[in-house]
Amino acid sequence: MPHHADPVNLNRDNSSRCSAPARFNMVNADEIAKLCYERFNQLPGRGKPEADREWTLLAAVVMVRRGTSSDTAEKDVVSLGTGTKCIGQTAMSPSGNVLNDSHAEVIARRGCIRYLMQELYKAVTGGTSSVFCAADQRGKWKLQPGVSFHFFTSHTPCGDASIIPMTDSLSQPCPPVASVKGSENTDVGAKRKTEEPSERQNTKLLYVGDKETTGTRLKDRGDTNQTCPPDSFMSQHQLLSASTKSPLKTGPKQNTQDIHRTGAKCVPGVPADPLHAGIRYHSTGVLRVKPGRGEPTLSMSCSDKLARWTVLGFQGALLSHYLQEALYFSTVVVGKCPYSQEVVQRALITRCSHVSHLPAGFSVCPPLLLQSSLEFPFSQAQTKLRHQGGKGRISPCGARSYLD
Repeated sequence: MPHHADPVNLNRDNSSRCSAPARFNMVNADEIAKLCYERFNQLPGRGKPEADREWTLLAAVVMVRRGTSSDTAEKDVVSLGTGTKCIGQTAMSPSGNVLNDSHAEVIARRGCIRYLMQELYKAVTGGTSSVFCAADQRGKWKLQPGVSFHFFTSHTPCGDASIIPMTDSLSQPCPPVASVKGSENTDVGAKRKTEEPSERQNTKLLYVGDKETTGTRLKDRGDTNQTCPPDSFMSQHQLLSASTKSPLKTGPKQNTQDIHRTGAKCVPGVPADPLHAGIRYHSTGVLRVKPGRGEPTLSMSCSDKLARWTVLGFQGALLSHYLQEALYFSTVVVGKCPYSQEVVQRALITRCSHVSHLPAGFSVCPPLLLQSSLEFPFSQAQTKLRHQGGKGRISPCGARSYLD
């Protein structure tokens, strides 16, 4: 059933808030999910998960264009990505020629930025752009009337948005943690598996139209003993300072027995996960870095990045120099998976609702939150259902990117 993010408590400072009713273009969650799944199915087979053995997560950006005098809307998947990988700290390149984060959500947003750069180039050079038009401010550009962008992810983003109440024990990736007798800490032997179980290397494939190139090989890495320099989180700390000082208490209901876990680790300076039994395993509302195997990562969780985009926009630093206003996702659609509207609202919206006094062109723009009833056929849950023992163990597939 569609859900709407309540904008009531987000309008304390109108100078730094979007006008929600005017900005929201109502879309159907199942229609968006179906469009993204169909676009994925149309792609060449190379780089896709091996049937019944490999799984992946999918994310996409859908552009919607509405006519001024028509109720119909043209929808187009402008960027799509799959992947679950993130490199460790020592694998990062000082020259910036290695991709640090290849989670599906980040790949999809990265591809969308490239698409927007191509469209901006068309507009600046006198060509026909389907996205941008000249803004009031000289030398600046803005979205054409009726154009909006909508974000789709087949699963709840890693980090805070995935710490949700369990309603079905079969869909929990690890067994419920029982408390140790006489202690509040969990049994070391019951420590959960990380979200990145594969130890093999994976190849990232980039598709630009019909062109295909092979990119950097990403090795699955760990998330233990994480140490990160404080300045790595400066911008996130400024935007989400409330969550770093005191965790948000919008946790599961009292009658909940357990919660779904995230492999994302708390950043230094925030309340650490207590690792207690059941619903007390995680701290909620705090900043986290992505999980891996064998080594810490420095990439913020997808929940934190999506929350940041509700304030800074998703266009990135380079495009910001040429746009009159930041670009925001009107809708975030999550595919069929374990989901909690309250938790996703906390992770993506509430944590940034206090931000005010932003520079011109920026505002707090909470997206409409929707969930689809359609599940991604290559999800981990679906792969487990179809898996046959003779095909080897289940593992995540490599990352993949597609641009319109």
